[in-house]
Amino acid sequence: MRGILRRSALTILLLSGFSEASTGTADALVLCRRPFSPAARLGPAAYAVLAGPWAASGNPAALSSGISASGGTAALESSTAGAAAALSAGGGIMVGLSLQWLGHGGIQGRDEQGLPVGEYSWSSGSLSAALAADVAHSLRAGVSFGPVWESAGDEGATGLTSSAGILWNASPSIDVGLALENFGSAPDWSGVQKNMPVEISLGAAWKPSGMISIIGGGSLGFHTSSRLSAAAEVRSGSVALSGGWELVPDDPEASGPFAGVGYIYESSGIYRVDVAVTRDEFGWPVLAGLSAGF
Repeated sequence: MRGILRRSALTILLLSGFSEASTGTADALVLCRRPFSPAARLGPAAYAVLAGPWAASGNPAALSSGISASGGTAALESSTAGAAAALSAGGGIMVGLSLQWLGHGGIQGRDEQGLPVGEYSWSSGSLSAALAADVAHSLRAGVSFGPVWESAGDEGATGLTSSAGILWNASPSIDVGLALENFGSAPDWSGVQKNMPVEISLGAAWKPSGMISIIGGGSLGFHTSSRLSAAAEVRSGSVALSGGWELVPDDPEASGPFAGVGYIYESSGIYRVDVAVTRDEFGWPVLAGLSAGF
């Protein structure tokens, strides 16, 4: 049964645009794509530079105080959810925690002859604790660390991963973020310890006016697909509209547009509702969430 579940789960999730797995590394662990709608509606590059509690799952240097929770659909009728919180510890230090989950039920298991043997569920998740601090004028650095896990039927595996990053406030209107993500190891389905799929993410945000923001960048995957994205946001009053394009050079069918809308209310804090829509080769995943910044 172990081999059956392994093939079924990996087939489903390696086909999914919401997975970032690598059968050449820790193939028992599939890292779910970060499910936070404020950043998702601005594209993958936003996770390297956009400040918020969700940064515990991206570039930890961008951690800022607040809470955020999102959920929605993923590729192939999967479900995804995330929750994050961060607060100031004083002296320019921020601490945060982020939980991510991706799951799919009703998967048809098959034996070695391809005959159905019943249904099972698959899920993957991660928990990250993060810390960020000022290290120089206009420069912050951060680190995160925590467990990742996957289960398929009655089989499962766990591992540990860590990330580190910097965020540079180059000018009052420009931020640049750089992160090295997914350092760690986990056992594959045979129990052999393997490295997690490391990625380097780079993002830049330019805000030429109070109404317009432009974000671009990409990620270099050593065992996963590299990605590029660019997005623009226009804000009028409390409403922000955004749209952009993600390019996956080695998988054109995974490339496509993304868009979103946010309602932002500012009063002794920043309170927001965000909805993000992306495209992959299987459909149009949707994320929605609530956030508050203090």
